[in-house]
Amino acid sequence: MNKTKNERIKEAIKTPLGTTILVTIVIVILLFVLIDIKNKILIAETIDASIIFLAILPFLIYLIISDKISEMGGGGFAIRFYKASEEKVLFGEDEVPYFDEEAIVKWNRENLKNCILPEFVENPRSTLKMKKEYIGHYKYNASKEYLEELTKFDFFRYVLFEENEVFNGYILARTLLAQLMSAEQGYLFRWDKIPGNDDRRLIEFLIMKFGIDWVKTAKIGKIDGGNTIRLTNEINVLLIRLNDEKTKANLEIDDGRTDEFIVKTENCKQSIYERNWIIDNINEWNLDEIPGCKKDYVFNYWSSKEVLRIMEERGITDIAVVDKDMKFKGFTNREMIIARIVNKLIIKAE
Repeated sequence: MNKTKNERIKEAIKTPLGTTILVTIVIVILLFVLIDIKNKILIAETIDASIIFLAILPFLIYLIISDKISEMGGGGFAIRFYKASEEKVLFGEDEVPYFDEEAIVKWNRENLKNCILPEFVENPRSTLKMKKEYIGHYKYNASKEYLEELTKFDFFRYVLFEENEVFNGYILARTLLAQLMSAEQGYLFRWDKIPGNDDRRLIEFLIMKFGIDWVKTAKIGKIDGGNTIRLTNEINVLLIRLNDEKTKANLEIDDGRTDEFIVKTENCKQSIYERNWIIDNINEWNLDEIPGCKKDYVFNYWSSKEVLRIMEERGITDIAVVDKDMKFKGFTNREMIIARIVNKLIIKAE
């Protein structure tokens, strides 16, 4: 006897696998509806459960099909999930060690090439530490080289800001690298083109940066054997002096204002650049002025459920973990926590 299409569908649904698929589809639809109206109806704990449930849904399907748990919403699963989600927050002990000597401390370029990179594959670490004790010594080129080399490794992810072993903030390493490079502007002028072809570049910069219109009609020349640029009219004077190493240029205006520029030797000629404002903010420890820098943290004795709720509320996927004394312990993220919960569910279901 030939069965109709509808009859074949009904029989397929009655099988364990068919029932599982149908229930899964219904639950997914319901979850999306609930999440859409969560701010109006649902309480915080229900939101946490919904988010985690969506993330581990494939694993739950596996458990049901393999008969390791008998139902998706029964008391047995609820108890298992509750106990697993109340475990202490998971942080990457293997990747982000607590002890300072095991972390990567930002130092000079020689240390990067001779000490860090040769052993980095065998001793992988995910975090570069910048310490407030070293402010004033962070340079653009060295910081950029550290980040460019270390971000070639997938397991390297974070830059930590720390003061006397106390957590101050963090930023994703690739975000900081992008910020550094975007803040690096073109040269202001060539030293050997003043006076000459770059006079207009210099004058326009001085007007824009310092609001001094008198430079439009100033006489431009060099003194001190070519190591000082002087702009002057009958009343005002502005000087730009190279230091002895020809690595910096110091500006002085007769109204008392000063500034400092970076000198780069390119093709045996000096080019003048503004200082990188990202590096300036690091050296001045103005972490709030660095785009992408975060100060979010959780304590290592909080439960996974509590940490997931905080991450959902703040819209973040990574967060720092500290102890009761605010000493940095490591990083955790949503995937790590859910993996811990799923692992405990599978173990308890077997």
